[in-house]
Amino acid sequence: MSQTNLWYLVAYDIRESKRWRRAYKIIRGYGKPLQYSLFRCRLSSVQLEQLRWELEKVLEPEDALMFVGLCSNCVERTILRNRVGVWENESAFRVV
Repeated sequence: MSQTNLWYLVAYDIRESKRWRRAYKIIRGYGKPLQYSLFRCRLSSVQLEQLRWELEKVLEPEDALMFVGLCSNCVERTILRNRVGVWENESAFRVV
């Protein structure tokens, strides 16, 4: 049985630089950075839980973490503005 992969925006606010770097490396293994503390990840439900579990081992109560699930309609309506070469132009995202 195949699992459906969905797009997620993963945002975090981590107060200590060492924990921030560890979290960045973990999330980078699952997706692409959009900004310093914002990633775009395409994950199955198992991968989503695995990522949350890995991050929970790194984060402290003072840190913040947010996963925003994007339905296919949300992904199609996403509008990007960026410098050439900063973000990949994937068909799931529209660059203006």
